[in-house]
Amino acid sequence: MTRSGWSKWPLVFGLAAAGCGPPPEPQPPPPEPAAVSVPVPPQPQDDPDAAPRLASSVCAGHAVDLPQAIASHKCAIDEEEADALRAELEKAAVQGEVGVVGAVEQVHETTSVAKIAIRNRTDRVMELPLLVHSEIDAFPASANHQSLLAPTVPWPDGFAFETGRMLRKIRLEPGGYARAQVTLSHYVLVPGKRVVCPPNAKCPTPMTAQLPLTRGTHAIELRTPLYATDPSLKAVLIVNVPGPCPQLTCPAGQQVIRGCPGGMRPPPDACPRQRCVPIGKTPPTCPRVP
Repeated sequence: MTRSGWSKWPLVFGLAAAGCGPPPEPQPPPPEPAAVSVPVPPQPQDDPDAAPRLASSVCAGHAVDLPQAIASHKCAIDEEEADALRAELEKAAVQGEVGVVGAVEQVHETTSVAKIAIRNRTDRVMELPLLVHSEIDAFPASANHQSLLAPTVPWPDGFAFETGRMLRKIRLEPGGYARAQVTLSHYVLVPGKRVVCPPNAKCPTPMTAQLPLTRGTHAIELRTPLYATDPSLKAVLIVNVPGPCPQLTCPAGQQVIRGCPGGMRPPPDACPRQRCVPIGKTPPTCPRVP
């Protein structure tokens, strides 16, 4: 190779170093990233075996307040609907699908505080009719087959009985209940002398006497405003009535004082022991009870 031929190579190398050489071959495009699958949470499905739910209101739901439902005009129904619901209620009561339960919470000498509830024992929604009359107790109570003085019910403020019959309807979820808290009286009503009135005459209401229940255990039957006659729709409450304590009668010149407990403390509802001492004499002190 001649000298002139060698002199051309530096020019070729310089052009290659300056980037003026042949263009680079095209490269394939980068692969697209693989799609990532995101798990989709399962959509909630309606369970056909689940108990139906009701929108809670004064007349419907899982827990219904009986006095509030009775006082609300939103729960009112007519005679035709009430008669139809009553027929269904009588059947349900025979089959044990609806029941009434109660419990005593506090006991005093003349009154007891109790809770009573109507329970839906089925797996379906139940529609129950209620009947309240202006001249009949909404929660009738009796003991020893005798009517007690009307229980005290915590009615809403401003509530007033309508003249005659008041018909209401409540709807209870499966397992739901309608409850009320009432104050029972320990006084029995004894009918007075009845007056024979001529037709269309205005006669005075027979007077009734009130006698306290005797001290001891009594079974008080408490009913609800359910529009039905089935005898099972009631709660039987066992109440230990303290009752009025007997007063010891002392001879002339003596007075009654509390006696000594005899070394034992009596229960809170027991009547205290009594004894007679001469008037003006300092009664002896009782021995200390450990």
